[in-house]
Amino acid sequence: MLNRNQQKLTENLLNLLEKYINKKIILVEQSMKLAKQNFLKKGLISPEDFEQIVTVDPSRTKKYVYWMCKQYANKSQNIDLSHLFNIITEFDTLCRAGRFGMQIPDLPDNLNPEHRANLIRRRQEQGGTRAEILAQAIEGLNIKGNPSDINSYKTFKDLEAAVEGVNHKVQEFNAEDEKKNDYWVSVDNEDMLVADPKTHEASYYLGSKDFIFPESTKYPDKCPWCTTYGDKNHFYSMYDRTRITFYYIKARGEFKKELIDNGLISCVGCAMQVNKDGSIVYWDANDSQMGSEKTRAYKNIFNKYFKKAGKAGQIRHDPNTD
Repeated sequence: MLNRNQQKLTENLLNLLEKYINKKIILVEQSMKLAKQNFLKKGLISPEDFEQIVTVDPSRTKKYVYWMCKQYANKSQNIDLSHLFNIITEFDTLCRAGRFGMQIPDLPDNLNPEHRANLIRRRQEQGGTRAEILAQAIEGLNIKGNPSDINSYKTFKDLEAAVEGVNHKVQEFNAEDEKKNDYWVSVDNEDMLVADPKTHEASYYLGSKDFIFPESTKYPDKCPWCTTYGDKNHFYSMYDRTRITFYYIKARGEFKKELIDNGLISCVGCAMQVNKDGSIVYWDANDSQMGSEKTRAYKNIFNKYFKKAGKAGQIRHDPNTD
């Protein structure tokens, strides 16, 4: 039994822990507000870039917005915005798959002071003492630095290295032949290879076998696209949930030469993301989203060789993903 002083000390400690948890919750809730105050209103980030960051944040509560703004506003890091989006999306996918251990709870959209006040009480009703519930919550929020807490990464390179490390730790799997070979080859000639994977196993297989680009300045020794990584969660979160059709394109021969001659060496590898509405997003061999001018230049050259192969008009959304 605890004496009166010990009980008072314990109660004080629990109160401090509860205040800490509520403070962390408030920080998550205010991510957007703080980002606007510190980066948008000060002109450190353009309204267009800020809108993109908010839109791309994959979390329900937009808990990554402040961190992304902070990193992107630090011009010394020279961060490519599309690459930042890729890493954040991959990080969130890995967190949800449990690859980074315990995740900070994604709090309800309508969280308000009343909910905060009742948070511990409601969890107590589901079982466990107040001390146990607080201990679980504090472990999730993690004072020491939870690897699934975006704020534990001081720089973008720290996060990038962490994501890379987790992906490399994913054990290589022996996919069943029917899954590994579940892809469609549209073109395979002297000018190009165009493949459409239907499963993660096929995507992983194609990426490691046929879609490595030494010309890439970022990923010269592996396939650059996250949908080909060893962890399957990212592929299926896009393929199954958002019904995206993928085409992987490798330039060869005259097609490759013409791309290089036109200053498009990063486009010798291209991943086409065909959305359900028919719109297409193009990713180059550095895993960077192509801008409008680059996309236009690439399409003009690609269409010429694709038509030459007798496949004009065959890049489209696959209804089998619906």
